[in-house]
Amino acid sequence: MKNIKLFIFDWDGTLIDSIALIAECLIVSFQELGFGDLSDEKARSIIGLGLVDALAILTPGRSGDDRQKLLQTYKKHFHAMHANSIQLYPGVFGAILELHERKIKLAIATGKSRQGLERDLHFTNLKPFFHATRTIDECKPKPDPHMITDILSELQLSPEEAIMIGDTTFDLEMAAKAGVKSIASLYGAHSMSDLKRFKPLEYFEDFLSLSRFILKQE
Repeated sequence: MKNIKLFIFDWDGTLIDSIALIAECLIVSFQELGFGDLSDEKARSIIGLGLVDALAILTPGRSGDDRQKLLQTYKKHFHAMHANSIQLYPGVFGAILELHERKIKLAIATGKSRQGLERDLHFTNLKPFFHATRTIDECKPKPDPHMITDILSELQLSPEEAIMIGDTTFDLEMAAKAGVKSIASLYGAHSMSDLKRFKPLEYFEDFLSLSRFILKQE
């Protein structure tokens, strides 16, 4: 940790408390379109992927038209509910600010759209603190390492100088493929039993514990 110059964060489920909302919007969308009952566990399992890839996994055998209807229905519910419910996990703003003040480089690698991320960054006032951000619109989807390798290239850093922090297997697998160490947040979408096969350095049950750890290392 002493040689780490860059922290790369996932967004939903790592910095933003949005996992329950995403799962709820997926479940409601399935019900509205008559696509059957979607369990909360299944909905959470695809969080972290790009939305198009996620919906394809959830709807095997469905037509392209059906998936397009699902995409639009999900977006309708998410935008209606998200505007009044977006919230950082406790301690996020202070930790990001302190890392920024310590001249540590910060980045985001997310399966969100560019429009969605920019909206959230503006709403949370976090935009000035990040040196690089990558979304599904610019890069190959997780767990492909493209987001991380692109960030490293932009900031002229090696994989050994970065660490990825995320709540899904897609985050940790992406890090492993990029040769970057990782930290797992257990308060998001995926469980420890799923995350442990990617051998993260540490696991944390809440962001406050995670932030104390990373701030102590500097």
